[in-house]
Amino acid sequence: MTPNTQIGFFKPVYVKVTCGLLILVLIVVVVGPQIATWEYDAIHWEAIGVPPSGEHWFGTDNIGRDLFARTMMGGRISLLIAVLATTVSFCIGLPWGAVSGYLGGTTDQVMMRIVDGMYAIPYVLIVIVLVVMLGRNIYLLFVAIGAVSWLDVSRIVRGQALVLKAAPFVASARAMGLPEYRIVVRHVVPNVLGSAIVFATLMIPSVIISESFISFLGLGVQEPMTSLGVLIADGGKNIYASWWQLAFPTGFLTILLLLMTILGERLRRMVTGAERSLT
Repeated sequence: MTPNTQIGFFKPVYVKVTCGLLILVLIVVVVGPQIATWEYDAIHWEAIGVPPSGEHWFGTDNIGRDLFARTMMGGRISLLIAVLATTVSFCIGLPWGAVSGYLGGTTDQVMMRIVDGMYAIPYVLIVIVLVVMLGRNIYLLFVAIGAVSWLDVSRIVRGQALVLKAAPFVASARAMGLPEYRIVVRHVVPNVLGSAIVFATLMIPSVIISESFISFLGLGVQEPMTSLGVLIADGGKNIYASWWQLAFPTGFLTILLLLMTILGERLRRMVTGAERSLT
């Protein structure tokens, strides 16, 4: 097997299909609540816990709310939290790792020991404590998730910065007398940006899972707003009487995570291949 051989879902044709399906899912999430016959928070007393039908495509929940509209709204909220939390973690982890890797020495040791110390604390526990302290607010939720999910980003960026600090163009910039912060900003950060962005795409699915788990515990998105985690938690309570309340949100979450994981892994392979070709 040659190094360029693509296997399974990571063949180019499958990646194109994945991108198309992901775009379709994003469009549905954006326009779904608008094209739905019912509002996501509207209660229909005559249609409580009804199965899927032409009037309610995904059925209704136990208080008569349309499950299709709520699933689309839940997907929108989960994606919003994931993207914003990933952006927060990216903004923290990128400069942290770049400075740590480039400066090295004592600075690197201190900064990485801080990262190691935060790794020792359970991830979900930190988020739960922050949510309890700061309140159950959707914006505080993504800040809390992003504030503790930057550790992996910083490690990856640090590894890239350690390699770049010995590169000829960095040595040339240092010989020209450029300040350290300008070398980091103008030479190190732009060259590690690609790998960091690829890792960010892989991190979005894990953030969605974290948000779903926190909402499943009742500490995330609050009624009448919803997310996929809230819908799955509610559906799990009624799995035997109303299977559709769990099946549709779970299926939608599974499809979303699968598509984003395949796309992120393909991007990672592309970046890795490009880096190998330059060495």
